[in-house]
Amino acid sequence: MREKLLRGEWIGVVPRGYSYAHPYRSKNQVIIINDEGKFVKQAFMMKLKEDLTNIQIAERLRKVGFKICAKKLTELFRNPFYCGFISHNLLEGQLVKGKHQPIVTEQLFLAVNNLLERNAQGFKWSKEDEFVPMKRFIKCADCGSPFTGYLRKKKLKNGKVLHFYYYKCNRPGCKCNRSVDKMHYKFKALLERYQIKPEFIPAITKQMERTFNEISGTELENQKSLKIKFHELQEKLSKLEERFAFGEIDRDLYDKLAPKLKKEISEKEEELQRMEVKLSNPSELIEKSVVIASQLANLWVNGDSEEKKMLQNMLFPEGILFDKENDDYRTSNINVVLELIAELSATCGGKKKGLKEKNLDQSRPVEREGFEPPDPAKGQRFSRPPHSTALPSL
Repeated sequence: MREKLLRGEWIGVVPRGYSYAHPYRSKNQVIIINDEGKFVKQAFMMKLKEDLTNIQIAERLRKVGFKICAKKLTELFRNPFYCGFISHNLLEGQLVKGKHQPIVTEQLFLAVNNLLERNAQGFKWSKEDEFVPMKRFIKCADCGSPFTGYLRKKKLKNGKVLHFYYYKCNRPGCKCNRSVDKMHYKFKALLERYQIKPEFIPAITKQMERTFNEISGTELENQKSLKIKFHELQEKLSKLEERFAFGEIDRDLYDKLAPKLKKEISEKEEELQRMEVKLSNPSELIEKSVVIASQLANLWVNGDSEEKKMLQNMLFPEGILFDKENDDYRTSNINVVLELIAELSATCGGKKKGLKEKNLDQSRPVEREGFEPPDPAKGQRFSRPPHSTALPSL
């Protein structure tokens, strides 16, 4: 079995997205990509380009007929089989190049796994998290140390035990600690400051759609150019195969040119798929984003521990600072979409009732001085070009 693996052949059941062309015990093993393979590739693309949670990816895939548990997606993303390599206990940590065709490129596989390593939502739940969901998320403004959570018990005369939870700075001697109730109340108040009023939702939604359409114009031109190159490469490959079939060129020349063309075609196809995701109709997504931004505080208060963590880390990717002198939070890096919505909301709030759309368009917020948009290549969620109010990649 080990020798078979070292030859690049698989043993046992193949991962989802693959099938045996013949029974796997056959002398000549052939593994093919089946109909589920395209959904596996979509899962990788959604993870990298949209940075969706596993739950969101599983839900999207379910709607198109591919059922997979969200918990199984991490296992899928970490399986090197999908980028053409074999990993097995019998290989004792060795990675072997497989004979099967990869579903995703090595670059895409590594990019997704790098994202998984950096993902702030990779939490391990514990019972304590239910009461202190902001531990490690809050950082001390004085020393930068993360806050931890602790429980203090008080026994009453009647034998009943009361539980009091607190947050405190993790650095010895800092002496910054606050009750959970107080810290949660202050965080709820902070979220309310970023919420938009329901009456501003229509105007802000239209403005965000307008902004998205402005930056999509260039993307459409790039997509058109890329499609032309893609079809040209397909034509070249078709002509090459035709000439080889009619004996006009020999095997050596065909083997030299065909792999290069196939690689270029595959790369262009992946790039086109990424563009299609970017250029898909954003109206529904923008509408949902704005509605969520009008309910931030309630969503956080009513969510369970996992939902609280996902929301707070999405809104404040680098966590949040607590200033014990002022007894309040300080924000550093804010989610760009939240910042844009808050700025548009402030613009609406500064206008008289009956705000006209063209006035809103003329008063679009400018980039904050010294603000550096997050970089997706570094694992950050949203991006927008410098000196632009363009809607970030959602």
